[in-house]
Amino acid sequence: MANAICKLLQTLPPNYPIENLFINGVNLASPSVTAFVHVDEKTGLAYFINGDSSLVVDCSRIDGIDWA
Repeated sequence: MANAICKLLQTLPPNYPIENLFINGVNLASPSVTAFVHVDEKTGLAYFINGDSSLVVDCSRIDGIDWA
């Protein structure tokens, strides 16, 4: 977990609002991902709120985030 986005996510508080999440150029957030929850530094997994459930992604694969 060494990329700049992973490092940035580590600095954010829980439930930080987002609008769009891009992985390999594909917008995964639309329409229901609304907030970043946390990133696990040991595993490199980033957790997001996705409606009533959660979305877990490898933070090193995130291309970009559009903030709310």
